[in-house]
Amino acid sequence: MSAFVSLAKHDVFITYPMASYKWAEYFEHDLREELEQFLPSSELKIYLAEHNQFAPSRDADEAERSVLLIAVFESPVLSVGGDRCFRREWEGFCRSPREFGPVGTRFMTVSLEETDHQSMNQFFELVRDDRLSQRFEFQFKAKAGISHDLVRGSYIYRTKTVEIAAYINWRLHQIKGQLN
Repeated sequence: MSAFVSLAKHDVFITYPMASYKWAEYFEHDLREELEQFLPSSELKIYLAEHNQFAPSRDADEAERSVLLIAVFESPVLSVGGDRCFRREWEGFCRSPREFGPVGTRFMTVSLEETDHQSMNQFFELVRDDRLSQRFEFQFKAKAGISHDLVRGSYIYRTKTVEIAAYINWRLHQIKGQLN
């Protein structure tokens, strides 16, 4: 079976820090549910990175065959050295077919905690074409200045997931239309 965008193996590749595996797994499920309202489930292909230490290049290969990439972030990933799995996946995604469009316009970040945008921009210095396309925050600051995560199933979490699904739907249709 092929992906919704015919040249791709996956429409969406989701990467995450190992500490956020469970969150990413739930998010992938919830995102798929929302996307299936827009796209035929038989055509929609979402790949959740496996981070298999015995086959480290597999995820990079899968990222290379993907139209869109969602990077789930926590601040430690942005530190010097960062997450080695993510770096390999990012390099793979940067090799994806140019027919899909500039890498920077096919990339989304999902922040699970407050993230310094300057650090984010430095981390993705590989993006030379345009800007980072979309940033989605899955945390908020209360009036007291305390940062909180969005709880799965909460109204705000669902609203954010619907927003991401709508954006992905729009981008996939746009890219598919450009290829035809």
